Amino acid sequence: MKSIKDLVDDLRILIDANSDELDDRTLISWINGQRAWWLKNEANKGRVLEDSVVQTLPCLSVSIVDASICGLLKTKHRILKTDQNIPKTIATKYHDGILSVRRPIILDSKFNYITREEAVYAGSGKFNTRDIFAFIFNEHIYLKLMADNRSINFITHIAVDGIFDNPLDVKEFEDCNNKPCFDPDTEEYPMNETMWQYILNSIYDTRFRQWRDDVLDPIPDVNSETRTDRVI
Repeated sequence: MKSIKDLVDDLRILIDANSDELDDRTLISWINGQRAWWLKNEANKGRVLEDSVVQTLPCLSVSIVDASICGLLKTKHRILKTDQNIPKTIATKYHDGILSVRRPIILDSKFNYITREEAVYAGSGKFNTRDIFAFIFNEHIYLKLMADNRSINFITHIAVDGIFDNPLDVKEFEDCNNKPCFDPDTEEYPMNETMWQYILNSIYDTRFRQWRDDVLDPIPDVNSETRTDRVI
């Protein structure tokens, strides 16, 4: 697949003569917006999305917080919260866009990802008191685990795999070696070539044509004094 710069170049070639009238920010917003619409539409149809659209926030620091911050009652559980906000995800009727939460070690097991509502009672059963639960609330990932769970002393960072509304938001995050985890200028934009061809044509048929009609060939004002057919 191509970088975002390559995608912008493809789009400029398609719109041809009007290309100079549009800046890169506008074209990138069209690409991001059409990708988000396409992915949500496909997921809502029950289709499995490819791994190419998934991005990872590989090293998010977490801190112990009071349970009331996420609306939970104080219990014998401890609550950890990511220090950074999570970028907006593409939520569908099947999931909220977060695919997994785990330790930064790639082969480590995933935490039990649940909803905020499920988090109220999570860990109260006979066989899950030692489990670690993760959920998203107000743009942060939270972990819920028993206060005497030894893991709490070793969980300082987590990794989050998700499908994000604006893939370029991920460039603001770093891995555990303090290196940017995504460089949009050189790395592949998260979608495959087949998907891009569909989105490219869709942008031309919808967003570009609408822009062209509004900007280059606006509808005349029927009340304008310059109308040539008005009755004198």
